[in-house]
Amino acid sequence: MNEEPAIQNITNKLRIKWRLKISKVLLAVGVGLLLAIVGFTAAADFQSHITPASVSVSGYYRNDGTYVHGYNRRPPGSVNRDSPYELGMLLFGVIGIVGCTLIIGGVHAYRSTTDDVIVSHLTKETLQNMNFKINLPQKPYGLVNSAISTHTLNVTIR
Repeated sequence: MNEEPAIQNITNKLRIKWRLKISKVLLAVGVGLLLAIVGFTAAADFQSHITPASVSVSGYYRNDGTYVHGYNRRPPGSVNRDSPYELGMLLFGVIGIVGCTLIIGGVHAYRSTTDDVIVSHLTKETLQNMNFKINLPQKPYGLVNSAISTHTLNVTIR
């Protein structure tokens, strides 16, 4: 009769620890997903406002009659106009990468949560409450191979 409350107490503690870890993992994955969506969407929006890197200029004749061949150039004033968009694109790109990192870390933590909770709880509390009694038979006289003998292990919980 005294064994059942002890086992129930251990399982309740396991459930509480597991739920706490799972809630942290789900929070990390949710925040990561939100950051990734907002970051990459905003970075794409900032990129759409940046002027093209170069503009093609067709060949033309100057007033003095010389011909200038076609070439590519950066649009006038684009460096000053593009710098806030480039900074925003970089910043939100980094936010998107941080979000992806949180998602990957959360998934990895979720996969290892169950084993970690059970192993840490069993080693700390459960094994302290167990009483091990090992009954090994006497080794027969003249037996060279010890792998033939049988071993028994009785475990009782206090």
